[in-house]
Amino acid sequence: MACGHGHGRRWRQAHDDCHDQIRVRRGLCKHCDLTLTVLPAWSVTGALYNLPARREALGRLAEGETLEASAPVCLDPDRIADPSTVRRWFWRRIASLRFFFSPTILPGISAPPPAFWLWSTLPHDECLS
Repeated sequence: MACGHGHGRRWRQAHDDCHDQIRVRRGLCKHCDLTLTVLPAWSVTGALYNLPARREALGRLAEGETLEASAPVCLDPDRIADPSTVRRWFWRRIASLRFFFSPTILPGISAPPPAFWLWSTLPHDECLS
């Protein structure tokens, strides 16, 4: 995989209480020659904050904290999620759950199992590497 053309491994931002960055593996698809990145299950594609950080923020918001106070704790004490970011996470979470209660997404296609949306199924009690 390490052919000198951007494949192999790279650093990616992944903010939560245990990480600032993580190393992710890059690969080349043998069928279509596109580069792909393999992410851990607790990381979100194209996002700076991991699922544990988002879960922490939404949990605090559900407990009645303000948007500013519900920002997740990060390894870097100078990094604070903007209140508009926490609000966006909240509305995206609500939007994802509407499919959970829908019997079908499209005619003939069933919704994925509930664990697909339930963040509680992901390990969160310890820092994941």
